[in-house]
Amino acid sequence: IKKIIYKNLQNIVIKVLPGRSRFVVPEIYKSYIGDCYWKYQKNGSVENFFKATVTKYLPYILKTKNLYSNNNEKIKILDYGCGPGQLAVAVKMYKDSSEKEISYTGIEIVSDYINFLSNKFKNDKDFSFYLLDVKDNVNYQEQLIKNDTTLKDSDGSEGNFKKLTKDKFNIQWSSSVFTHLTPAASKEALKSISALSEKNCIQINTWIIIDSYSKLSLLTDQCDRRLPYDNGDYLTYEKKNPLLEVAHKIEKIKEYYANANLEIINIQRGHWRGGIYSNHIHYQDIIISRPIL
Repeated sequence: IKKIIYKNLQNIVIKVLPGRSRFVVPEIYKSYIGDCYWKYQKNGSVENFFKATVTKYLPYILKTKNLYSNNNEKIKILDYGCGPGQLAVAVKMYKDSSEKEISYTGIEIVSDYINFLSNKFKNDKDFSFYLLDVKDNVNYQEQLIKNDTTLKDSDGSEGNFKKLTKDKFNIQWSSSVFTHLTPAASKEALKSISALSEKNCIQINTWIIIDSYSKLSLLTDQCDRRLPYDNGDYLTYEKKNPLLEVAHKIEKIKEYYANANLEIINIQRGHWRGGIYSNHIHYQDIIISRPIL
């Protein structure tokens, strides 16, 4: 009966909604949402878990890879800050439906996520997950739950993950990770990304960037947030827990990439800025880069 109801509902959705609005999660993939997801996502939903990653992020990642690099090779994705596994499941859905050869590696600081995903994907040799163990005082999520503080600056060790795996990758992605890292951790993270990149790797990372354009938007209150605290290399809106939001300054970002031997090849400004800015993919700014050969 459930299958009949689901099928009829699906048919109604397909007929009523326009193509860009339609989105149905196949039942088989709903089990990939662990209980740990709801611990950190109080307002989460099954649709929210899947939709943006399946309909926007993964297609964008693959399209960007094809735009800047050889599209005939096996896809090898490194997901820095994989969270509860949205991209991992999206990659599995893509792999299952296209039968393309693809591998995925996720790195995350939340042990509950890694434990669940490692167990869920234990029979799939193309999926790997690694825990990056960091101290609570640089973990904004844990400190938010505890109503505790995070460090304004750090030694950067929480961004060093290059020894977690010996594999190399040709696509690297992160979403809303550098927005929670200190300057030192950002430098180390980019160095780790560089060390794990094949020579033709395309790196795609989201940031909140403070540049001349966003400064004007902040001054005129066009942005979707205010960033009143200046911590030197970055701005933030939270004094007690500054890593809740880290908006890095563009001149420092360029320095971090250069020191990691990475070339910035495109910056797509996000709609957090307000006004004319929108990359239609992410509300944050997107930096696309590659190794300097």
